[in-house]
Amino acid sequence: MAKVSAYPEVTAPNPEGWLFIAERQPDGTYITKKIAPDKVGAQGPIGPQGAAGAKGEKGDSGLSIQGEKGDKGDTGATGATGATGATGAAGTNGTNGTNGTNGTNGTNATVVSEIQNYDGIVYENFEDYSVGAISTLDKGLGWDNNGTCSGATIVTKTKAGNGTSPTEKRLSIDNGEYIRKLPWGDGWNRLQIFIQFRVGSVAAAFTGLGYLGICSGQTNTAGTANTDNFIGLVFNKGVNGWTFNNGTRVDYTGFASGQTFITRRVNTDTSWGGTSGSDGRKYSVTEGYTSILMLDIQRPVFANDASSVNYDGSVRSTDLTHVEFSSAKTTIWSMLHNDDIVTSGAALRTIGSGVETGPSVAFDQSTGKLDTLNFVWPVAGKQFEIAAIGVHKLY
Repeated sequence: MAKVSAYPEVTAPNPEGWLFIAERQPDGTYITKKIAPDKVGAQGPIGPQGAAGAKGEKGDSGLSIQGEKGDKGDTGATGATGATGATGAAGTNGTNGTNGTNGTNGTNATVVSEIQNYDGIVYENFEDYSVGAISTLDKGLGWDNNGTCSGATIVTKTKAGNGTSPTEKRLSIDNGEYIRKLPWGDGWNRLQIFIQFRVGSVAAAFTGLGYLGICSGQTNTAGTANTDNFIGLVFNKGVNGWTFNNGTRVDYTGFASGQTFITRRVNTDTSWGGTSGSDGRKYSVTEGYTSILMLDIQRPVFANDASSVNYDGSVRSTDLTHVEFSSAKTTIWSMLHNDDIVTSGAALRTIGSGVETGPSVAFDQSTGKLDTLNFVWPVAGKQFEIAAIGVHKLY
């Protein structure tokens, strides 16, 4: 074997070929073996990258192998709000909801005493009542309690007009009565009672009474067979004959004898005696016209209920001329504000010029205080239609 120095040296990195080594054996001997150069000693550092070689030709497409799905990335930040889009067309209306239930009625307002008693005036014209049968009177001005009525109906009637046919409500009584306690009770010494009415369903003469005055309480009135106490006027007492007449514009009824002043207890009427003067006594039958009757009752101050004192009365009613006038309900309202309609001659344009007076009569309140307005019409089939009624306490 030649000397090592006789062999040429390999200087290229990573030469290919073999090296020969003498590998020591466990028993101390050596065996010659070949070994690749890269197995000899620790691997040296990687040398600098060589220059890129020329681009090779494009190879055939290999199989595409999908890699595993990566983890879901974090949600990005919310972007800015976009501009509002155009308004769309209006939708169709929804169906109507069901009607709600009616609310409860409110309570009547409390009226202060100055208006409630209205300086000694009570008045009712029936416009606030519902049409139909009625038994309780709870409307009107100046009253402080409810009244009662029997054989009564609220009706609508056509008043006289120039083709306009205005209507009004009236209280129609057929064999019944009107009863309402006065707010001042029996604390009076002079009263003027007004009633505006017409007698309906009349086409011929008929018979029948009628009472207008003051009774005791709302139970045993002049319309019962057990009257506690009553003083006032009765139509045509002892005659009971009503006439019938055709007027120029208005048919009317009346009677020749005077309207009699009476007192009544239990079932007995006691006449005050004859009257003097004449007040007309003509009452409308035609629907559009109403007539007026006024009763004045006076008494002095009395010591106690059992003491008899003298009661004086007078009456004024529509006469032959004025029965064809068309009186408004405000006529009575005006009369109620007059201090003395009998002696002053007030409202003669509506009623008439005559005054019918009666003699004084001794009477007392031993069987009941005279504190309630009472009208009785015990006639069947001849409706007595009251358009308005009122009382003025003068003192």
